[in-house]
Amino acid sequence: MDLNQRDDGGFALSVKLAVDLKGVDKDKARELVEEALQIYLYSIGTRGNVGVELKVV
Repeated sequence: MDLNQRDDGGFALSVKLAVDLKGVDKDKARELVEEALQIYLYSIGTRGNVGVELKVV
């Protein structure tokens, strides 16, 4: 989790997620993670308020 300064001088949170789904093709893993973000309660609650960067490793 990072605290970033916005262009307007305010602050915003952002999150970087590194996901490793062993044995799953990277394209399929990214698809699964993006789908999970649509239904995970934390993601729903923070959508539009917290920037999320996904990295499938």
